[in-house]
Amino acid sequence: DGPRPTPRQAEAARRDVLARREIRDTLAALAATGATAVYLSVDIADRAAVRAALAPYRDVANALVHGAGALADSTLEAKTPDAVRRVLTPKLTGLRNVLDALGALDSPEASRSGAASPLGHLVLFTSVAGLMGNPGQADYAAANEALGRLAAGWKQAAPGRHITAIDWGAWDGGMVDADLRELFRSRGVALIDRAQGAEVFADQFEPPGTADVRLLVGSAEALTGAGGVRPAPALVARRDLGEIAEHPVIRHHQVGGFPVLPATFAIGWLAGVVERAHPGLAVVEVRDFDVHKGVVFDGTGELTLRVHAAAAEPDPSAGGPAGAGERLVVKASVRSPGALPIGVSRYAATLVLAARPPAPTQVEDWSRLEALWSGPGAQDGLEIYTGGTLFHGPLLRGITRVLERGDRNLVIECRLPAAPVAHGAFAATLHDPALADLLLHGPSVLGRWVTGQACLPLAVGRIDYRAPLPADEPFAVVVDETRVRDTGLLNRVTAVGRDGRILVRLHDVAMVATPDMAAKFAEGAARWAQEGTS
Repeated sequence: DGPRPTPRQAEAARRDVLARREIRDTLAALAATGATAVYLSVDIADRAAVRAALAPYRDVANALVHGAGALADSTLEAKTPDAVRRVLTPKLTGLRNVLDALGALDSPEASRSGAASPLGHLVLFTSVAGLMGNPGQADYAAANEALGRLAAGWKQAAPGRHITAIDWGAWDGGMVDADLRELFRSRGVALIDRAQGAEVFADQFEPPGTADVRLLVGSAEALTGAGGVRPAPALVARRDLGEIAEHPVIRHHQVGGFPVLPATFAIGWLAGVVERAHPGLAVVEVRDFDVHKGVVFDGTGELTLRVHAAAAEPDPSAGGPAGAGERLVVKASVRSPGALPIGVSRYAATLVLAARPPAPTQVEDWSRLEALWSGPGAQDGLEIYTGGTLFHGPLLRGITRVLERGDRNLVIECRLPAAPVAHGAFAATLHDPALADLLLHGPSVLGRWVTGQACLPLAVGRIDYRAPLPADEPFAVVVDETRVRDTGLLNRVTAVGRDGRILVRLHDVAMVATPDMAAKFAEGAARWAQEGTS
């Protein structure tokens, strides 16, 4: 007797019965092999209860596999604090409670010395949802990604321990019942065979598996399936640039005594925001980049700016199979508050995303460039900065040699160490903003020699990305196809790797010549020289 259960309650009861049967069958199978196994039922969120249950294993357990988890799927706006807490607690608080009960929450010093807990293996079950996301599972994805980050941090603190986070795809079994299996198959999501998954898991306890800190098992795709690239809706992302105003890299990009945000940082900012809205895709092309107002850190301007990205659309110029030629186009801009509803535009561009960039090809006339590169070079690149041709401080002085100087062309060698700013907020998969700034040094130098005036970048017609610029390794920058205009120059700029492959190519780079800017460049060079001797 009693109230009739709802369909959801009946399904929960059915799952509970099946789970109990599976536990009994698993214990019986382990016993048949001669192993001893004990099943303990405890609320992993209850610290005292976990301590009591695991008391016999404290300071003696040498391996922990953490597979606890819970779901509460709903759209982000529908999630409540309690629902989010139910999802985060088993994976994060639960792990802490188990480690505490086993006596394995060591200090960093004890971890490094190996003098504390005997726990030698820590394997964390995470999910591909943490890498790729999954509709309705923002909290579940965050919990899984947090476990991955914890694994990396603990491994760094205790390199002698085996610590691995396994990002599982969807299994063919367990939580994946017949209906869910059919849904995944309709989406083209490959399921992990149970026997193969178990073998991968077992391999984690033997070399070389113990060297893995994070391991993806299954297809590198979201659980929604590949289905071609998926356009993201329009978005607005806010950032306070005041946090980088005093960063050394920004401070080394001063014009007229005030730091100025490099144009390549604006490009990376736009590209990074758009990439984060499209997991698994990278910005492979930038079209029509314009500097409308720029950002000067002079203490008077608004520094809380917003990236406005329009809804992504398929690129009509792309073709070919999904993941190869299929691409998305997003129009985006950086804006500050103003009279208009969407504010005043500082920078704008159209960004093209794809699963991967086109393969790098060899630069034209590579044999000639290689011969120039192998020669001594006509000029020490440092003289360009110390002589006031450019204004950059030491952290951005990446021109090492001038390999060729012509009336309408320039070839330089560049090299610059990595200089991350704001944890990569102004970078993208194929775009390092500090290294990319070197691509604009070349046309600025050529503009000064051709016009006699200092030149700054105003626009770039198109950027084609093929491969990342190498940090702290030499690459060549070729400036050619120069057209002189009343306001400055238009150039093509090509970054070339030491193997002759094109890494990045910029088309129609517009450099504007400003009569009073040369004096500011010279002032900057003098100021850096004075700082270097003081």
